[in-house]
Amino acid sequence: MDYLDDFDLIIKSPGVNFKYIDYTKIRDKITSQIDLFLRFSEVHTIGVTGTKGKSTTASLIYYILKNLKKKTVLVGNIGIPVFNEIGKIDKDTIVVLELSCHQLQFVKASPNISILLNLYEEHLDLYKSYEEYKLAKLNIFKFQKKEDYAIVGIDSPDSKNCFKVNDNTYVFCLHHNEKIKKGIIIKENGLYLKKNGKCTLVYNKKRKRNLLGEHNLNNIAAALCICDILNLPLDKAAFLIDHFKPLEHRMEFVGNYHKIDFYNDSIATIPEATINCIKSISNIRTLILGGMDRKIDLSSLVDYLNNDKKLKTLIFLKDTGYQIYDELLKRKCKKSY
Repeated sequence: MDYLDDFDLIIKSPGVNFKYIDYTKIRDKITSQIDLFLRFSEVHTIGVTGTKGKSTTASLIYYILKNLKKKTVLVGNIGIPVFNEIGKIDKDTIVVLELSCHQLQFVKASPNISILLNLYEEHLDLYKSYEEYKLAKLNIFKFQKKEDYAIVGIDSPDSKNCFKVNDNTYVFCLHHNEKIKKGIIIKENGLYLKKNGKCTLVYNKKRKRNLLGEHNLNNIAAALCICDILNLPLDKAAFLIDHFKPLEHRMEFVGNYHKIDFYNDSIATIPEATINCIKSISNIRTLILGGMDRKIDLSSLVDYLNNDKKLKTLIFLKDTGYQIYDELLKRKCKKSY
């Protein structure tokens, strides 16, 4: 690939694997649609990244903005290239960007409001190390200006330690509430906005919502932080959150056949996501799992499956399913296979 140095500019598609390419000498030449848009557009941008939850959170933010009569578009990793929508964007448009690690790896600018939901091992089949993957994600903050905002979920250990707190930093979490000076505290009864030393209930957990599971409260919290930053009415945002419909392949109810409910959670590609799904759907008895090997540590999922009482039958698909099956056999797990 030595000939790459012959070019003045290299527009890299997010799906092109650079794991085995030494791009040190050409790094400054590498760009993308996302990078060019962030560097040269003057519109207001909201960027959402994280190992899990970014599609749901970006879509939820877009849904709230649109229904509160804000001019907005949703682009990026959600499946819509930003240049495809360029004709719909003007100075009044709020652009919501779902940003993958691949799209962030070579950016030289960051969104006006940047959200990091969480950080877990992922895509190690495409990166030289977990550290390289993390650094790609953290580019969402790296080039922010003083007036820009950062929103960080700190439930995952690696996201908790990756940011600097300033007046424009919002934090949200389920488990580390004592660390929050500004942001969303998720308590037993609801989500509270902490700001200027005051805590205000902004979303009651008893409300009937379509986004099931404790993990989705983090996605809701991120969206509520956006609403506070943009001075949007939080009561109207809460109503819209109630009515937001989950995306496909994310704890998606497929139907009932022979009195059995079927759910599709095929987007759950890391142990934490699969575990959250099992916890969120109360009547799971059978689990079909497995897929492409992304070279991540599956031990936490093996531990959970081995100890979970409600799961009775496990059906494994290659490649990772076979690995999990072998580990469970070693532990003499007493389930049907």
